[in-house]
Amino acid sequence: MRVFKNGNSPWNQWFNEITNVTPSACIDDPPSYDIVTDKKDILILKELEKDARKSFSELAPIAGVSLHGVKYHFDKRLAPAGILRDYQFNVVPFPKEVSAFHEIMLEFNNKLDLDKFYSVIPRMFFIIGASKILRRNAILIRTYILNSQLPKLHALFSQLAKAGMLQSYSAIRKDLKGRIAQSVSYELFDEKKGWNCDFDRYLSELDKLRAEYVTG
Repeated sequence: MRVFKNGNSPWNQWFNEITNVTPSACIDDPPSYDIVTDKKDILILKELEKDARKSFSELAPIAGVSLHGVKYHFDKRLAPAGILRDYQFNVVPFPKEVSAFHEIMLEFNNKLDLDKFYSVIPRMFFIIGASKILRRNAILIRTYILNSQLPKLHALFSQLAKAGMLQSYSAIRKDLKGRIAQSVSYELFDEKKGWNCDFDRYLSELDKLRAEYVTG
């Protein structure tokens, strides 16, 4: 765990920055919700999520298009739309055995407070990803941190709530040791309507899984 040169705890420093910073970055909803992909785009994306090293010649028979067709979808649709931006290796700073991986939703009181937090994210090394919750002053962050630092992580969020910045926060811990790759569910995508999300059915299926887990 690092300590700043002035001797202050990084957690106190981060809290002070978040509450006092003038936002230097902002995170917004997209200006529109136009459908910019088709089902073949999503299928190619699904396969690249499973293995980003797949060649166009390997993707072609899966997507049901020619080699040039895959190149067209990649160069003219996926890349310009910002759906595919780059490839990267994720190197975690601590061994999995002594670390915790969480997805945490933070609900802020207003857009200004959200942007303050978002502006400081690049300096908080334990945050490895962030996505805005659409139509809400909320953000979903992914954190990877030593187990010994978890109380301080939650204390930071409690401080932000007491300071009047956060309305609420909730966290789900993920098990990285048994983690497998999960790709986008392209079968739920409709080229005319977009994503088909039947939340009632999904919640019902989750209730069944929960009941099976409890009785099992």
